[in-house]
Amino acid sequence: MPKDLQDQVSGLKALLDSDPGEALRSAVVLSAARPCDAEVHALVAECYLAAGDLENAEQCAARALSLKPGHAAASLVFGRVLAKRGSLQDSVASLRKALRSPRTRASAHRHIAGPLFELARSKSEYRIARNHLRTYLRHHPEEFGAWMDLAWQYYFCGRWDECDEICEKAKALDPKSARPYIMEGWSRQMQGLHAAALSRFREAVHVDPCSALAYERMGLLKHILNDYAGAVECILYSLQLNPTRPDTWGKFLHVLDGAMHRMLFPGSDSADMPDLVKEICEVALAYAGDASHGSVKLRYDVYKHLGDEQAALTEGRRYIELFPETKSAALMRHVIEGWEKRREESKAGDAEEGRQEFVATLGHLLPASPMQTEEAREIERLWRLFQDRGLPEPKL
Repeated sequence: MPKDLQDQVSGLKALLDSDPGEALRSAVVLSAARPCDAEVHALVAECYLAAGDLENAEQCAARALSLKPGHAAASLVFGRVLAKRGSLQDSVASLRKALRSPRTRASAHRHIAGPLFELARSKSEYRIARNHLRTYLRHHPEEFGAWMDLAWQYYFCGRWDECDEICEKAKALDPKSARPYIMEGWSRQMQGLHAAALSRFREAVHVDPCSALAYERMGLLKHILNDYAGAVECILYSLQLNPTRPDTWGKFLHVLDGAMHRMLFPGSDSADMPDLVKEICEVALAYAGDASHGSVKLRYDVYKHLGDEQAALTEGRRYIELFPETKSAALMRHVIEGWEKRREESKAGDAEEGRQEFVATLGHLLPASPMQTEEAREIERLWRLFQDRGLPEPKL
């Protein structure tokens, strides 16, 4: 590479950390001037990835690889894009190419750990993924996010002591982050230490009062403890802090499911579902507008709740097509196959019987008549406050 071009590329890579938007604009101009340079196209791909534009990142990385097969930086970007799309096997294959170059080796160790860990779930072989993260951390011991990824992997495997040890390291790196406390709360919750888990979630909120995830996790724990109003309050406050996260909307619907197994909300005229929950589903749909993992899953969940079998099946199949190697896809595939088999067996039945079977298969048969309970009224009150953006901070 000519010295002047090398200096330009190095400068843009440095700019990428401080001003991704300007780096992308400059990189696009440079690629127009040098349309046959793989290094430049790989840089543009990296800029698009930093901007969250997966489609253009993939196209630019593919262009770089067509110009120079096996290009390490392009392989790194291509593998990261594939991982975000849920194509885990192909992602690992691409990231392994990036491991061959000293320039990209450390980053490749960082990014290959995630898809390897997801693929390992079926065989419970997690050690290789952890080794990649540890290798990356030897080069970058200051990276808080990588330590938290490693803590999560130990948490998932039930290795609580190692998880806590890593969380302590993460706290030292970023004392103002709630994430290590949330992770410690998760691990205690999984051990059945609910009081200790609540204490950790409170610490997380104390460290970062704007941590939407801390309130979400506290709400899910309150749901386990049958405090439905408290659970709704915490998760709605999480959504008030960050309403655009589809996963949190999905968890909110899950909490409402638990509440509706013993009560319905007042003011319902429907024999199938309270008006309030229908309203919540319609609001949730507004935050599920793209093809991301969380959005497709949320649309699937919402249509299940509304009893729209065709729409739910369409979104379920789309999820399986887009993210075939995830754990959720395997569960969804099982549900859809079971429903389709029952539908074939009951073609002679009337339409209402088929609809009820769909709802039963997905686990959402609800009581047929509303019950006016104090807890139901409180949940409805919290929802109205949330709608007005006036939900106060929960008393923890």
